[in-house]
Amino acid sequence: GVADELKCDVYMAAVGRAPNTQSLNLPESIVMDEYGGVLVSSDMQTTAPGIYAAGDVVGRPFLASTGMAQAQAAANIIFSDAPSVAGECEEGDATCVVDGAAQAGSSFDPASLASNPFAFPTGVWTTPEVATYGVTLEQAESLELGEEIGEAVALY
Repeated sequence: GVADELKCDVYMAAVGRAPNTQSLNLPESIVMDEYGGVLVSSDMQTTAPGIYAAGDVVGRPFLASTGMAQAQAAANIIFSDAPSVAGECEEGDATCVVDGAAQAGSSFDPASLASNPFAFPTGVWTTPEVATYGVTLEQAESLELGEEIGEAVALY
C-alpha cells in the first residue's frame, strides 16, 4: 500500500473494550465468556432458560445497530410461535439477512457484525459522520452477486 501521513493536533485511540456485566447481579446459571460477555444460543437465549440477552452484554462488536438487531431477533423469538429464525438462509450465505437478523449459515450469530460484516450498518460519530453498509464493490464482484452491483455515496 501507499503510506499516508496525517497531521493533527490531537489523536485519540480507544482499545480494549469489554462487556460491563459484573454489576448486573446475574444468576450463576448464566455462563460468561472469557471477556465477561454473556454467552447466548442462536436464539439469543442465555444458558438460563427463559432469559435472553442482546447488545453490548454479549460482546463484540459493541455497536448500537447490531444491538438493536439482536434485540429485535430476541423479541421476535420470545413473542412468536416460531422457535428460531434458523433455517431461512442457505448454509454458507454470508450476505443473508432475515427480518434484520444476520444469518450465519442456518442460525443467527449473536456476534453478527464480527462474523458477518455485510449484515449491519456501522457508523463513526465524528464530524463529518461516516457510515457504511454492505460490501465494497470489489467484495461484491468477488462474491459474484450478479450484474446489478454498484456503489453509492449519500451526502446529508
